[in-house]
Amino acid sequence: MALNRRDVTRFLGGRAATVASGLRARMTEAGAFAPQDAAGRAVWARVWAVIDALPRPAMAVASLAVIAPAVVAPDWLATRIAVLATLPEAVWWLAGAGLGLGFGAGFQRREQDFARELMDRNPPPDPLSTAATGTDAALAQHAEGPGTNAALAEWRAGQGRNPG
Repeated sequence: MALNRRDVTRFLGGRAATVASGLRARMTEAGAFAPQDAAGRAVWARVWAVIDALPRPAMAVASLAVIAPAVVAPDWLATRIAVLATLPEAVWWLAGAGLGLGFGAGFQRREQDFARELMDRNPPPDPLSTAATGTDAALAQHAEGPGTNAALAEWRAGQGRNPG
């Protein structure tokens, strides 16, 4: 769906539409709507990488923003904490779930990117080419199938006996 001025004006009002149109024009000039940049990475992936990096610095700044006024006016902090204490437990569960899913998804994405990078660098060998069966069809079929397990065969043979 394209961003057009009429829809934005209808939902947000005239000033927001003007700002949105200006932002869209600047982004178009900068090439933000191009499918990929020169490195072949999607522009949206670059934007999301920036957004993904914001929570840690934002939490550090927010912590300082709470600590500084608390030192100057402890009563101010006490009233804010009292308000937080009145929130129902379900709100805290939802906040924890949201944060957990957000940070967990980011961690999972980075972990999968790392695993893909390792696989691209060192692909696993083909098991049949590693077995080097050559043109021997019987040996190739034996390499593909499961081998015999001596311990399992002994266990199965001992099933009929009563260890007593």
